[in-house]
Amino acid sequence: MKKLLLNLILLTIFSAASAQTNFRHLSLSEGVAAAKAEGKLVFVDFFTTWCGPCNMMTQDIFPQEEVGDYFNENFVCLKIDAEKGEGIELAKRFEITGYPTFVVLNTDGEELGRQIGAILDGQDFISAIERIANPEKSPERLKERYGNGERSAELISAYADYLIASAYQGEEVNQELTDEAHRVVKEYFDSLTDKQRTAEENLFIYLQHAESPLDEYGRYMTAHFKKFPSTAREEIAAQIASLYEIYLSSLFAGHQPYHKEEYETVKREVEKFGLNKDKRYTPVFRLIEEYAKGDINAFLSLCEQEYKNLSETDKGNLILGMNDLIKTDDEEVLRRAAQFIRARLPEMSVANIYFAAGVIDQLESRNTQLRSIVPAVPAGKR
Repeated sequence: MKKLLLNLILLTIFSAASAQTNFRHLSLSEGVAAAKAEGKLVFVDFFTTWCGPCNMMTQDIFPQEEVGDYFNENFVCLKIDAEKGEGIELAKRFEITGYPTFVVLNTDGEELGRQIGAILDGQDFISAIERIANPEKSPERLKERYGNGERSAELISAYADYLIASAYQGEEVNQELTDEAHRVVKEYFDSLTDKQRTAEENLFIYLQHAESPLDEYGRYMTAHFKKFPSTAREEIAAQIASLYEIYLSSLFAGHQPYHKEEYETVKREVEKFGLNKDKRYTPVFRLIEEYAKGDINAFLSLCEQEYKNLSETDKGNLILGMNDLIKTDDEEVLRRAAQFIRARLPEMSVANIYFAAGVIDQLESRNTQLRSIVPAVPAGKR
């Protein structure tokens, strides 16, 4: 999770956000009037200054170019503090019960729908609001269009986004809906020619549905990179780099099993695409390969040697994955792994110290010798 910003610098954030998403300093009635004059809808961000997710939306989502382009073109955008001025009455009038709440209004000031809660992905957020604002993107209409046999890129993208968003609305992921989304995209992908697969309208397949450099969409991107339109190659290249990083980070942190052939393919392609020019991945490769040999003590020795050469991101991945990586009950190894993390606490950020403490606790709780010397808590002190 990205860091929360202090209220002290919120004004700076709002200023930065306006460079992309243009939040206007208008009352609600003025905003509705402006929307009517400009042929737009009204988008209202109900927030509070103490709301962490509100701050993250302001810091990370609204400044994005694609988000700003969409909202500036289609809406008169307003930010309303639900605890100040007009916002107090409006929060009651619109029955705002959680923050952030994003409300879309028509030019009569009538609510068309709302999104409750932050969505920390720009394209996903656009899709959620578009399902409210665009009648052709409403859930009912998407289902109808798909059921009637329409298979346009625009529909497949919107319908798959809707299915995935719906799958994550409950306390548990609805696997049937995610499977249906994957089926819809795969069926569409299989129907395309090679020329169509690299067309700009179909970039959503790779940018939104590729999950690994080794899945079907990831392999297609890397194999046909030069066939994508020149205007899209920068975006495709960034997605390829992101998928390689996700794969290596997951392997590096012990979140997925090591398969030599897959790993060698990724390593070779990372070099081929020039993603290791700065040698960022060189110590990562060494550690992954050492760990794969199965000698945990040798791996920990290399961790002590290479830690200083890792990027800050990779240092965090290594520390946070240490409990998953140490798959032994050997008490000396567990002690050594915990000590490795303890020795590096002074140079960590406060946030990383918090997470590292949890990993240390996990490692030491598995060590019966360490547990046996923990002093008992006196009665009345629990």
